[in-house]
Amino acid sequence: MRFQKITLQTSRLTELHEFYSNVLGLYIHYRDDRSFELLTGASTLRFEVTDTGHPFYHFAWNIPENRYLQAADWLKQKNITLLTEPGTSNEILDFTDWNAHAMYFYDPAGNLVELIARHNLGNTSAEDFNPGSFLEISETGVVAKDYATTYSYITQTLQIPFWKGNHENFNALGDEHGLFITVPEERVWFMSDKKAQHFPLEVNYTQDGINKTVYF
Repeated sequence: MRFQKITLQTSRLTELHEFYSNVLGLYIHYRDDRSFELLTGASTLRFEVTDTGHPFYHFAWNIPENRYLQAADWLKQKNITLLTEPGTSNEILDFTDWNAHAMYFYDPAGNLVELIARHNLGNTSAEDFNPGSFLEISETGVVAKDYATTYSYITQTLQIPFWKGNHENFNALGDEHGLFITVPEERVWFMSDKKAQHFPLEVNYTQDGINKTVYF
């Protein structure tokens, strides 16, 4: 599964545009008064203004599997604070069960952003880490008011397979190019002190060569 476009809501559009465009240097390929879209590889991340509340989400980008140490240094050179693993000073996490290394930070809207180097993908790069190293959006958090119903809908109706998880309140559904990270409301996001809340989410994705759209 590959994510083509993820649409999120925000109350901090101007700050996000500044951050993703001027701080991270990602390519903004569309902007108007109430939205903008940034393009990374084949994935588009779209932010739309909302006048209701202060939405926040979790999402992740795949990065070259050999450039995670450089990625951490690159972010810190831009004065971005990396979050540390609870109870440790580790800024880079070694997910042995996922065969991956990852790092997390907040953007100006409080979105929990992850860069993850998945060693199974073999996407080694000879280039130093740069904005082009944001290869694709590979995760989007799906926060469920009714977890059992949402889990069943994704796995049975959408036919997206279980990948990793505890089968209770944290499950990654899909594959390493595209994962729905499903959690119930009020579960604290890993690497965060934020309790998950449901906010509108639109996902355009490709599965088995077919383009699909789903709303949560």
